[in-house]
Amino acid sequence: MLQQSIQAKAWGDYSTFIDLMNKEAKELGCTDTHFNNANGLPDENHWTSAYDMGLISCAAYRNDEFRKITGTKTYIIPPTNKHTEDTPLYNHHAMLHPFKSYSQFVNHDCTGGKTGYTSVANSTLVTYAEKDGLTLCAVIMNAQSPDQYADTNTLLNYYFSNFKALSIAENENSAATDNTTDLGVMNEHGMYAKVSENYVVLPNNADFSSVKREAADMKSDNKDALATVRYKYGDHVVGCVDLLKSGAKVDLSYFDENSRQNVESDIIRIKPVYFLWVLVLISVIILSIFMIRRISDNIYVLKHKWSIKKEQRERFREHKLERKQRRRRDNLKFSGRHKY
Repeated sequence: MLQQSIQAKAWGDYSTFIDLMNKEAKELGCTDTHFNNANGLPDENHWTSAYDMGLISCAAYRNDEFRKITGTKTYIIPPTNKHTEDTPLYNHHAMLHPFKSYSQFVNHDCTGGKTGYTSVANSTLVTYAEKDGLTLCAVIMNAQSPDQYADTNTLLNYYFSNFKALSIAENENSAATDNTTDLGVMNEHGMYAKVSENYVVLPNNADFSSVKREAADMKSDNKDALATVRYKYGDHVVGCVDLLKSGAKVDLSYFDENSRQNVESDIIRIKPVYFLWVLVLISVIILSIFMIRRISDNIYVLKHKWSIKKEQRERFREHKLERKQRRRRDNLKFSGRHKY
């Protein structure tokens, strides 16, 4: 088959390509998917779920070239050396282009998708739609045609009527406000980080204040992001945003030779030896003050002792004088008695 030949040429062999499909599905978060071929034909070891197909389809829609192809309604292959006439191709997705007799399902919000059918899987359909800032991906499986189109329109109409998209950058003031009031002399280009353009999807009766912001995950899936912040409404993740480098740059001219000379001209240089002398002087002053206080205290103690001794001597003299006077009086009394 041509498909297998192309895959073998690009990736080595057909089985290697299938292994890469399963690896990519796992990295996207698929848990109920296993590929055993690349054409989608029935196989007991080949299966997926509506949720996993939604993850795969959303990843594909992020590719610009894929969006262009899946949204193309018609394409004309010009004549070649093998075919002398134009070959018209028509998109078989009846919501994008009125294919066959299904014109009643055309939806102007539809931007592309992929049809599918096997006798085992019945009709399947992946549909992309955009309206009022919302981009939706609807997956229908195991439907009886044309129910896949009717069910998809029902899903899209319900979602567009009951939910809205709110810009994170416009509502997240703490992350998105570019306050450039005072950034210093080395930054004149705004904030270092900015938020990517993304949205949270909420019911129409909810507002951004009802959303909880989880802690930033430094292991972002985006290699260009500093971190990823997720937003939850209740228990459901309703959006995420990447923190990106804003492009702010340091003005390196601040450090060029001329700037250094200008800065150095305003600097007063002091030799280290002067600091040592100042320290020594301060130490001498502190020591002198300490010694003066000690001497002053000692002088006070000596004066106090001297005054005590002086007082003791005066008391001793007074006591001695008093004893002499008492002895003299006693002698006079004794001599008087003797005369009589």
